[in-house]
Amino acid sequence: MNVDIAVLTAKVEEYGSFFNRLQRPTKWPGTKENPNQYAWTLGAISTGTREFQIALGLTHEQTNVPAAIAALATFSIFRPRYLIFMGIAGSLDRNVSKGDIFIADYVRAYQYGSISEAGILEPRSQFQEPTDQTLRTNADAFHVTNRWWRHVGKKPDGSGYPALHFGGLASGDAVVENASVGYFAPILKHDSWLRAIEMEGAGLALAVRHLREAGYVTGLMVLRGISDMPLGVADKTASATPGATANREIRKQWTRYASKAAAVFLEQYIKHAFPYTPAEAEPAENTGGELAPTQLDAEVFTTYGSHFIRADELPVIHAINRETYRPSVLISTSALEAWWRANPFSIRLISTSSGRAVGYWHLVPLTAEAYQGMVEGRLTERDIQPGQILQYQDLQAGSVYLYIGAVSARLKMQPASAAVILDLIAFLRLLDDKLRIDGICAQLVSTDALPLVVNFAMTKLHEHDGISTWVLKSREQIDRALKKGRQELERLKGLVPESSRKEKRSVLQLLKR
Repeated sequence: MNVDIAVLTAKVEEYGSFFNRLQRPTKWPGTKENPNQYAWTLGAISTGTREFQIALGLTHEQTNVPAAIAALATFSIFRPRYLIFMGIAGSLDRNVSKGDIFIADYVRAYQYGSISEAGILEPRSQFQEPTDQTLRTNADAFHVTNRWWRHVGKKPDGSGYPALHFGGLASGDAVVENASVGYFAPILKHDSWLRAIEMEGAGLALAVRHLREAGYVTGLMVLRGISDMPLGVADKTASATPGATANREIRKQWTRYASKAAAVFLEQYIKHAFPYTPAEAEPAENTGGELAPTQLDAEVFTTYGSHFIRADELPVIHAINRETYRPSVLISTSALEAWWRANPFSIRLISTSSGRAVGYWHLVPLTAEAYQGMVEGRLTERDIQPGQILQYQDLQAGSVYLYIGAVSARLKMQPASAAVILDLIAFLRLLDDKLRIDGICAQLVSTDALPLVVNFAMTKLHEHDGISTWVLKSREQIDRALKKGRQELERLKGLVPESSRKEKRSVLQLLKR
């Protein structure tokens, strides 16, 4: 089954805080093959017009290895679009107060390093994983536009309401009572951006990295309520007093408050500002009397969706390339990422409804000089520099030249590969309607790409060292190619739908100059 969001917690207090905010919470029954290992509960959070489907789990074991195992098990059963670890953490910054909310910009597994002969830890940066920028950006905007903290109440010490902070998250398997001396001090010196510490985030991040490299699309967020502050944080000169312990009742009070604050923030964020609308709950569009789009073959087209990739999805693209092409014909991963940074709307990922990546296409707007160089054979794909790649909003009528960098489908997903070409054709049609395309070229490094040039009815110009260049360089060719591409897909798999009004609006906004 598929849910929108999976929320994992490590402590029963955290689990209970979010459980109480779910609508219609129901224990997942489990099966003989997949028993309910992590007290999974299914529920919903309503926005008033639609509902997000939520799976809530309890690892019940702190530290990163149990968190990674729980995350993979949760994903294998529920296929969430986003994985969120929610709970409590300690502050490493005097400005991040107890009772506040912290969202990780990145997760650092801080315990990797070496112990010197003097017995001092020398940290190393083996594992530092970014979290989902989309979730972070929307959470920041939500915090400043919504009085969510009213649902939490004032802090136990009466100092006010919770604030929201971002930064680096230190994740390890040790409880740190003193951050200023001994074992942990070199870690803070090594990475001064660390602002909170906990024990599960690195495991979750590693699990999500594994899922992305396997071709799945899932986002990552680590959200924490601050429940304590190690010695040496509030007062940099503080030192530990041997045998000193904090008042247990006060700690419990802050733990309960921090758990509640994190649960309330997450509930209100999902309810009011989450960055997408569940597909099964999208409101129907008013067609104004127009005929509804004809549905496609259910086995191919009604089960996929697409979106422009984010930075954290680049590993998925690299994984598809490694699976699809010989290493000798690929441009370097650094070059591909530099192209993407030059135009972040050039790569679009196509996925099944369960989040499994089918493939992607890569469409690169080029300067007129670069395009002409490719047509004349003076320039190959490997020669393209980021400075020769344009943003869509910088394109000028009469000089709209495009290079098809890739139309790739995973080998195991070949029955659905037509969906990748369909999606590219849909985008090209919108682009042509808005700006009028003046030329399209592609360079083939493998016979596997021949269906692409067949579908687009491209003309072969030349071939050198096994690399052939194909073009559409006249309006007549471009019009014929888009029409033929559509007809070919209709012949193969059924009728091609018109893009929705929502998709057209988003693309037109992208092309606005």
